[in-house]
Amino acid sequence: MDWGQAPFSPPSLRDDGFTLLEVLVALAILSFAITALFAAFAQSLAQSQAETQLAFARSEAERILADAQITPDLTFGTTSGRASTSNDLSWSLQVSPFGSDDDRKSWQTPAALLSATVAWPGAGGKRSLKLSTLRLMPAEQRP
Repeated sequence: MDWGQAPFSPPSLRDDGFTLLEVLVALAILSFAITALFAAFAQSLAQSQAETQLAFARSEAERILADAQITPDLTFGTTSGRASTSNDLSWSLQVSPFGSDDDRKSWQTPAALLSATVAWPGAGGKRSLKLSTLRLMPAEQRP
């Protein structure tokens, strides 16, 4: 009979599972990873909202310029207003003579520079977008 070893020896402490310190380290690493993922998600969401606002502003500026292109009694000067679909979006349309004085005298039909500016509140302050195009004006509207 061998008395050197007990028939039921207890397992070593290392075989019982994770220590409290190992669990705390794993939870700390997991919390840092989740925090980084949430920060990236929030930044991506904010960027998406900013891009949506920019696309809407561009669409509004294009609409204003298209309306000005087909308005028969368009006059030189500036008009402004608010977007019908968004109260925080303001716009202005500036119609100014195009070309130098000598150019305008030599042209048969006067040309106008149409500039639509759309402004809205953004995350970093007020943002704006400006689009421009040219239009031929009626001959009687020479500047």
